[in-house]
Amino acid sequence: MSVEIDGKSLSIEKAVAIARDREKVFFSKQTMQDVAENWAALQKMLARGDVLYGVNTGIGAFGNSVISAGDGAELSKRMVRAHAAGWGNPLPEDEARASLLMRANVLARGCSGVRPPTLQLFADLLNSGVTPVIYEKGSVGDQR
Repeated sequence: MSVEIDGKSLSIEKAVAIARDREKVFFSKQTMQDVAENWAALQKMLARGDVLYGVNTGIGAFGNSVISAGDGAELSKRMVRAHAAGWGNPLPEDEARASLLMRANVLARGCSGVRPPTLQLFADLLNSGVTPVIYEKGSVGDQR
């Protein structure tokens, strides 16, 4: 049995089945089409020269700073590195899998400007049992 991830219908029971019981996941053709259309719309906005927060601007206090197209990849790389920092104990595997699932579910809504292959990678990781190490404290974790 596989669980469809569409950004709308994920229940606690399904999340537990995926995170703990390693139930397989998939994205429907419609979900992937919605994500692809959102990605295409984002590309059109950038081609027009629209200013999009966090896409071609800085983040937070630097949100008013427009970043050139050539520096966009560098911004993305720095954001990933900044959010990959952490310390403390690694989360248990089921909690890390649940975190991966929650992010996939949000991206599946088709409103985040993510590329379809990036979204598919989340399903591939979950389905193959590859689980990232996520520390209990960090830039997006518990700051206590």
